[in-house]
Amino acid sequence: MSPCPVSWSFLAQLRAHPKLGASWEGFSLEQVLSSLDTRDAYYWATHGGAELDLLVFAQGKRYGFEFKHADAPGTSRSMRSAIEDLHLERLWVVYPGTVEYPLDQRVTVVPLEPAVRIAAALRDGPTDRTDRTDRRTGRTDGRDGPSL
Repeated sequence: MSPCPVSWSFLAQLRAHPKLGASWEGFSLEQVLSSLDTRDAYYWATHGGAELDLLVFAQGKRYGFEFKHADAPGTSRSMRSAIEDLHLERLWVVYPGTVEYPLDQRVTVVPLEPAVRIAAALRDGPTDRTDRTDRRTGRTDGRDGPSL
């Protein structure tokens, strides 16, 4: 008997389902929101079609999260509009991959787990010197990553 109760054919069907992206994005947004532990979170859109999945206010600054079910997301005109119109300090693009990488000075692509840590760092604000959490990244493991 197979150690995995889910068959490979089921996983292939799941990956091909047209609602997979929306489902993953909703799940990921919910994980980040629960880590933020705030009701001060918003969806933003313009009549021109620009949108931002999650706008949050923390420590007197504006931050954005965009959720993409893609292998290697890049920047979009919508993200540029959000950064400029909303005066975002940072924007994180959350995706189902495993590698963090910058798209530019204020936009970083991050997997879901680091995005949840970043949200917790935004929630908690600056930490004292005895805390081992990196203020820039929200990481507790000493590795570099996206900065707040």
